[in-house]
Amino acid sequence: MMTISGVGYLLLLQEKKEMQVKKLLSDKDQFFSIIAHDLKGPFNGIIGLSELLLERENELNQEETNEFIELIHESSKNTFSLLNNLLTWSQSQTGNLEFNPNKTDISALIDKTIHLLANLAKSKNITIHSKIEKNQFLIADKNMLETVFRNLISNAIKFTHYDGEIILSMKKKDDQYVFSIQDNGIGIALEKTSNLFAIKQKNNTLGTNNETGTGLGLMICKDFIEKHGGKIWVHSQIGQGSTFKFSIPANIQNSDFQLKNQNTLIRLPKLTI
Repeated sequence: MMTISGVGYLLLLQEKKEMQVKKLLSDKDQFFSIIAHDLKGPFNGIIGLSELLLERENELNQEETNEFIELIHESSKNTFSLLNNLLTWSQSQTGNLEFNPNKTDISALIDKTIHLLANLAKSKNITIHSKIEKNQFLIADKNMLETVFRNLISNAIKFTHYDGEIILSMKKKDDQYVFSIQDNGIGIALEKTSNLFAIKQKNNTLGTNNETGTGLGLMICKDFIEKHGGKIWVHSQIGQGSTFKFSIPANIQNSDFQLKNQNTLIRLPKLTI
C-alpha cells in the first residue's frame, strides 16, 4: 500500500512538472509572438520615416522636417521602452534577477519616478499628485518597486486625456502597505480587467494620443509585486478612469516565501529564450 501511495505521489509530481513545462513553452511562444509583432511595427516606422526624410530633404521646410524628426523620436522611444520591458521580463523568467529587499524611502522613489516621467506628462498637460508623505520607509527591492511605479504611472499617462490628473497614495492596512495609482482617463472594460496581467492576453489598446503598448509592463509589475509577497489588482470603469492598486507586506520577512536573508536569489523555472 505504501509503495502504491509512493508511486502515485511520484506520478502526481511528474504530471505537475509536465504542466509547468507546457506553460513555460507556451509563455515562450507568446514571448516570441510579442517580439515579432511589436518590434516590427516601430522599426518599420523609424525606417520608413527616415527614408522619406532623406528622399525629400530638399523639398521639406523646417517645420515639416521637425515633424518628421519628432515622429522618429517618438517611435524610437516606444521601441526602447518595449526592448527594456522585454529584457526585464526575460531576466525575470530565467531567474537572473536578484531579489534584494532593503529599507527604501518610498516618497523619494516616487519623486524620482515622477521627475523621470515629467516630460511625458507635460506633453499631455497631465498633473501628477503624490499624497504620499515624506520619509515613508518600508522593506522592499528598490529597483523592482521603481519599475512597478514607472510602468503603472506611464500607463496612467498613456490612457489619460489632455489636462487630466493622476493621484498616487499609500495607506497601511493590517500588515500590508497598499499603494494606489488613480487616473481619470478612458477606463477599462470589465471583461478585460481579469486578463490584464496574463501573458496569454495581448493588451494593445491605443492611448489617448495613439500611444502603443504590449501589456508586458503589467506582467512585469505582477511578477515583481508577487516576489515581495504582495498582490496587484485594478478597479476601472469605461469613461471614468482606472485605479491600479498593489500591496506589499509591511514585514517582508513574514511573506509566503520566508526570506532567509536580504540577498535571497529567487529562482524561477528556467525559460530558454
